Amino acid sequence: MRLPAYRPLFIVAGLLTALTYLWHESTSPDLERRHHLQEILRIIELHDAELMRDILLARAGLLPNYDALSKTGHALETISQDLLSASQSSAEMADTPLAQSAQQLSQTLQAKLTEVEYFKSDNALLRNSMTYFTKVGQNLDVKAKLPAKVERLWQLMFSFLETPEADLAQAIQRELASLEQHKSLPPEYTSLIAHGRLIVDLLPRLDVSLRGIIQIPIADKLAALQAELLQYSMSIEKRAQTYRLMLYVVALCLVVYLLYQFVRLRLSNESLRRAHEQLQQESNERLHAEIALRASEERLRSMTDSAHEAIISVDSLAKVVSWNRGAEAMFGYSETTMLGQPLLLLIPEHDAYIHDSILTRKSTNTDAGAVQLQGQRQDGKGFPLELSLSSWSRGNDFFHDGNYSRH
Repeated sequence: MRLPAYRPLFIVAGLLTALTYLWHESTSPDLERRHHLQEILRIIELHDAELMRDILLARAGLLPNYDALSKTGHALETISQDLLSASQSSAEMADTPLAQSAQQLSQTLQAKLTEVEYFKSDNALLRNSMTYFTKVGQNLDVKAKLPAKVERLWQLMFSFLETPEADLAQAIQRELASLEQHKSLPPEYTSLIAHGRLIVDLLPRLDVSLRGIIQIPIADKLAALQAELLQYSMSIEKRAQTYRLMLYVVALCLVVYLLYQFVRLRLSNESLRRAHEQLQQESNERLHAEIALRASEERLRSMTDSAHEAIISVDSLAKVVSWNRGAEAMFGYSETTMLGQPLLLLIPEHDAYIHDSILTRKSTNTDAGAVQLQGQRQDGKGFPLELSLSSWSRGNDFFHDGNYSRH
């Protein structure tokens, strides 16, 4: 296989391969992944807002149960795992600041969910103690002769629930201690004291936990990750733009090369067309020449056949190439017998050298006159001849025309 004949095919195949690669790289393969990440961040932001809403409702006692909190927390945990998977789904993203920010956001979400679980436990204990404190306090037997102390405790507790200040907590603790020292204290008061101390202990801690949950920087982490995602998207888009420019250049090269090959093909076609026309013209000229030559040969054949003398043509080897009817009548040989035979068949052996010398001399002297010599018929009889010889050439071949007549 010759390489030059297939070179255009190889060049076109190479350009098409380059176009395919550049097109694949210029289509931003991470575009779908980036959209998925953006959707995950939007969902995280939405669930985080729902979580904070439910926490505040739970703290205010307006949430009947923790099903909504559990559902939102589970959704955040699941979407956090999706975030990690999406941010590390390709080798290009695994070691980028984007993946690091996603890792930090996921860890912050896990920390917040852990704090929410602690908050749920403490808040459940607090609500249980507050419910018990309220119901038991309302049903205490007034015969215990402690209404003044209970009323004082109730006032302090309600004030503490509204504003859990340290001095109110200390006052409640003193009232509970004083109540505990009373003699003949009913069992209900013992439970009331235990739940009161639990409320005093849990309420400030619960508020601290709530402030800690609120201060967890989910929004900051989301903003940082959004910024990293934007930066990463810009770098990917810039890379895709570079490949698009290269794609345009290669496509332009392919078009130019195809146009170049088309022009070459047109020129070659035009050259072949002119060559074909020239060959056709030459063929027609040769055909006309052959027709004219055949006509001339026919005329010459007619002339030689109508002559009474023997007209014989031989080549440079003295072999017969033409034989007319006069030669048939004079020597007795047919044309088919003599064509290609040596001319010496017509000359007796004792005069053969004379004939050869004549042929050799006539090759360079075409103006000599007639020569007399002996001839020999097919039956072996001899007879006198008068030979007129002429010579001519065609290309590299040399011929003699002999006119033999009886003497």
